[in-house]
Amino acid sequence: MLNFEEVSKDELAEKLRKFYCEATPKPAEHRTKTLPQHQVNEYHRNTMTNIRSAINRHLKDLDRRFDIVRDIEFTKANRTFEGFLKSRTETGTSRPTKHKDILSLDDLQKISEYLKGYIQSPIVLRQAAWYIIAVHYVTRGMEFHYQLRNNSFDFKEDPSGEEYVVLNQEMKEKNHQGGVGHKSSVNDKRFYATGGPLCPVKILKLFISKQNPNATMMFNKYDEKALTNPDTTHPWYVDKALDKRTFETFMRDISAAAGLSQRFTAHCLQATAITAMSDAGIEVRHIMFWSGHKQEGSIRS
Repeated sequence: MLNFEEVSKDELAEKLRKFYCEATPKPAEHRTKTLPQHQVNEYHRNTMTNIRSAINRHLKDLDRRFDIVRDIEFTKANRTFEGFLKSRTETGTSRPTKHKDILSLDDLQKISEYLKGYIQSPIVLRQAAWYIIAVHYVTRGMEFHYQLRNNSFDFKEDPSGEEYVVLNQEMKEKNHQGGVGHKSSVNDKRFYATGGPLCPVKILKLFISKQNPNATMMFNKYDEKALTNPDTTHPWYVDKALDKRTFETFMRDISAAAGLSQRFTAHCLQATAITAMSDAGIEVRHIMFWSGHKQEGSIRS
């Protein structure tokens, strides 16, 4: 076992050279079912790049003054890494990047029709609240939603009298981990009331009003009684926050309930929001403001 707290640069560089060439995923049944035989025992190039980045972050967390991507001591290791990826392309074992599926206009319309039932159903109301937040904040729907509290949003009016919602809470996300250098723009983002049947401000207000008075988090488990008798005078949700992993199922459940063309993920919804902004002619820098991406290449892909 390599001790990252004590290993020298030279030793780590040599270990990494071997690791880049020998790293293989653990045997898994799903890989044999979904991949050609010659690709089963190979990591995707993006996975390898992410592993290298994760090692770099770990070293920084340990306060080691190493940068395995840029430091000259790791030049040979990085050449090995690059050569290894190129050789996989030449031999045909490299896999192309699979981009997230985009929801069609027909699927989006089906979602809208389905979510109109939020007034009568605790399940649909919770899904509708999750959906509008995911779309308007261009999130993947897990880390972001899990942190939200009942008082995380402020309802305001602009000088023209238009009602809007703004987040009043600092959020920790994949691209924004907090700390001294943390500069998140999420609190500058707002979404407005539309007055339509799926007005996001109206949905969010109703969702918050249906929470148990003792609840502190925004997304909680629903009250079993409210499923059969959604009485407007009683809370629809109990004082028990959803498990973090539960948020991974929201888009999948909406896909099934709304009868979509396939089961989409929150990543698909994020990609759809970004694509919609791009198709509308919005500049990349503005899309990056909403999505939180730091590189134009990530957006364009």
